[in-house]
Amino acid sequence: MEKAETILQENNRKEEIEKLNIQKHDLKEKLKKLLDLKLDNTITEEAFKEKNYEIERKIRNIQKQIENKASTVNKEDNLKSKMEGIKYLLKSHDIITEFDREVFDILIDKVIIGEIDEKGNKNPYVISFILKSSKKTDSYELSEEPEKKLNLIKQLTKKEQKSR
Repeated sequence: MEKAETILQENNRKEEIEKLNIQKHDLKEKLKKLLDLKLDNTITEEAFKEKNYEIERKIRNIQKQIENKASTVNKEDNLKSKMEGIKYLLKSHDIITEFDREVFDILIDKVIIGEIDEKGNKNPYVISFILKSSKKTDSYELSEEPEKKLNLIKQLTKKEQKSR
């Protein structure tokens, strides 16, 4: 459901950009007609300057809106491609070698290091990831042994695949 909403929002932004471009084109046509009226001495210099200023201001505002929406669409496309890359990595069981702060910030709400069990014992070798879209905490026990780290990565991968 969230994916459908995201796609609809993106399509809406692209449609809004199209509409704004049409409005901008229409205003430029008005400028041409205004100039023709001035050249034909149909309107006064003062009326021409006033209308010209008003239309130019509208064009600038529309251009700013277009740039803002295009920037948002570009950022969303960039994030979408990064997310696809992460999905591919998780499916292919490859180990992620680079940290991507932007993706991390999008996915993870909190990271909790360590835990206290029911008996009150402290365990510093547990890391809990609280995902932004998740209501529960996913915890994984860490160790200094490389084999256990590899198992942690496999657990994360399997958990991601099961959640789909």
